[in-house]
Amino acid sequence: MFAMFLIAAIVAPQPSDIHAIEVTRATATYVSHARDGRAFVEFGPTVETRNVSCNLQGKDVFDCTYEARIRDFFAPDFAAWLPKRERIAFRDNCWQIVSPK
Repeated sequence: MFAMFLIAAIVAPQPSDIHAIEVTRATATYVSHARDGRAFVEFGPTVETRNVSCNLQGKDVFDCTYEARIRDFFAPDFAAWLPKRERIAFRDNCWQIVSPK
């Protein structure tokens, strides 16, 4: 039982986690706030990620490499795929970039 808990504690970020990080990064400048304080993005970009690979570097810290591309809301096509390399850690119950790589 303890071994199963230990294995679950060092699970790498999934491709969906990396995608969520990139969506958050791409839409950060488009965030508006409603009267009740809720944040929203009305005309945000579309983000795609692929080829995600993460390696354990320390306790809950991973070096991840992947490719990302963005299509602005009114643009007809996506931009070129850009290679990314980020150090990502599980902090405050979510995956976050901890330092630029």
